[in-house]
Amino acid sequence: MILTRILLDVKNPHTILALGNPNLFHGALEKSVRGTETPLWRVDTLNGNYYLMVLSKEKLDAEVLTSQFSESKECVQSVDYNRLLTRLEPGSIWNFRLVANPTVSIKTRPHSRERGKV
Repeated sequence: MILTRILLDVKNPHTILALGNPNLFHGALEKSVRGTETPLWRVDTLNGNYYLMVLSKEKLDAEVLTSQFSESKECVQSVDYNRLLTRLEPGSIWNFRLVANPTVSIKTRPHSRERGKV
């Protein structure tokens, strides 16, 4: 697994549009991966900068992403995510931030195995 961090250029019109419409990031990410993989990603902020954080099985084609949302290839950093995973031990304490889109589904038929209406 590869964790990639891309510094976003917030003066770039494509980046501004994508921050308002995350589907643009999603589409660019689909073009930057090999095969049928769908990477996990999110936009994160650190010290006043915006970053596109991507977790993928293989290294991304950063050219696709930097040409749309960043200043240059130097704004891309990738590390082996497995190094972090091997450091996890039972009982260890880690801090993290979570961004989620919670939903609720309500069953229309009480004992049905089907998912209800979202």
